Amino acid sequence: MPVRNIEAVQAAVAARGWQVAVGGELYSDAMGSAGTPEGTYVGMVRHNIDTIVRGLLGPPGSNG
Repeated sequence: MPVRNIEAVQAAVAARGWQVAVGGELYSDAMGSAGTPEGTYVGMVRHNIDTIVRGLLGPPGSNG
């Protein structure tokens, strides 16, 4: 997704009194570099899942 779209979402959310942060980058239609864990299909999916989970959990210590 283009950066300007993400910034537009952040601005719209901020206008409503909330805050949203980018939690990391996901692989979409291409895997990572050859020779890296993300360079395999399983590694790419694992990276995406781990990134989404970290983004949903928020910073360490923020869950109560």
